[in-house]
Amino acid sequence: GLLGGITLPVTFVYPCFMWLSLKKPEKYSASWYLNWGLGIFGSILSVAFSVGGIWSIVDNGIKLKFFKPS
Repeated sequence: GLLGGITLPVTFVYPCFMWLSLKKPEKYSASWYLNWGLGIFGSILSVAFSVGGIWSIVDNGIKLKFFKPS
């Protein structure tokens, strides 16, 4: 979840906002609403995945064994 939350904006959020800044569609058109909606939805998902990943790490605890191979 944490890795997904970090990489999600690269695949879902940035392309929507880059398209809006490069193509400059007519404000309040269908494509303008679609790209803003998908960008905001991707941002919310990214935050939710990051919080979920951090919560999972905190809840389960970090059990690292650097110098004790199993």
